[in-house]
Amino acid sequence: MRLLDLQAEAKAAESRLGAISRYALLEVAQARPHFARPAGLDAHNRAFFALESYIAELERTMQDAVARRERERRAGRSLFPHVRVPVVFGARDSLLLRAQDLGLELRALIEEHDPGASVESSGVLAYVAELVRDETPYTVGAWIDEAGGASFSVATSVADSAPSLMLVPETLAETLRVLLLGAVDRKIGDPRFDETFVVRAELGDDVHALLSPAVRQALVNLSTRSVPTLVLHQGTAELRLPELIRASSLDTSLSILAEIRARVTASA
Repeated sequence: MRLLDLQAEAKAAESRLGAISRYALLEVAQARPHFARPAGLDAHNRAFFALESYIAELERTMQDAVARRERERRAGRSLFPHVRVPVVFGARDSLLLRAQDLGLELRALIEEHDPGASVESSGVLAYVAELVRDETPYTVGAWIDEAGGASFSVATSVADSAPSLMLVPETLAETLRVLLLGAVDRKIGDPRFDETFVVRAELGDDVHALLSPAVRQALVNLSTRSVPTLVLHQGTAELRLPELIRASSLDTSLSILAEIRARVTASA
């Protein structure tokens, strides 16, 4: 096969994958410069080999995307929400080893909740998993940043009618934003919760309906090591924590999001 024919095949594969998932296509395309080009080959054959590898990755990703869609269709569930993780394609060996351990740990944690869940790498330092628990779809992202810090994120879909809401850690910077810049901080009337979080929401929205006493207590309990950020926006509820994912923090995050999702559904 000529290189020109292979380029046409790559274009066709890109088109097929893009029709299923533009995000998946973007991730594969970003990784394209890093596909192997064996040493010892001339420039033409190295380009040929790299292009074959790229097409194979497009086809593999497309099969995964189709399988995911079919799984959702059979289950009659909403689409798994997207979580943003840093996509890195090169890192020092110590970080790569940590990320590999993270991937194994994440897979073990996820399979405890959903043996049929998918866990995929995103670059070399991050992993994304999709699972279903109690008929609710979740997406979990876990990653090592280039400075060596660990973080994870858990998201689920909620009704589009859910009010926009953001909880961020109560820090000196946030206090100054409220005092000097007039930033919104909705006080709930729960001293421990109000000391831990800044609540950003529109004045007309009933945040108490979403942040029940049980949810508030769980969020405070989750803040033992680091304080999470919670965002509700455009049909997604997401919790992010700047720490290594653990069984207890994953369980608590899933429970918090399940409660918020149920409350949004009940008020819709």
